Amino acid sequence: MRELDVLLIHFFEASFDGLSVAQKLNFQALLELPDPDLQAYLIAGHASADPELEALLVQIRTSLHP
Repeated sequence: MRELDVLLIHFFEASFDGLSVAQKLNFQALLELPDPDLQAYLIAGHASADPELEALLVQIRTSLHP
């Protein structure tokens, strides 16, 4: 989905280098999720049951709307 690509590329370019190793691994895991799950998390604002993943999702969402 093109919209997800734009969101994730923006975050990657702006913030990836500043992430911890654990956050980078979570970002890589996030990229493996199916598009409908990514859309639910990033566009619809659904929360993840995984607290570490949710913290990263909050960072990504915040980077889109500072």
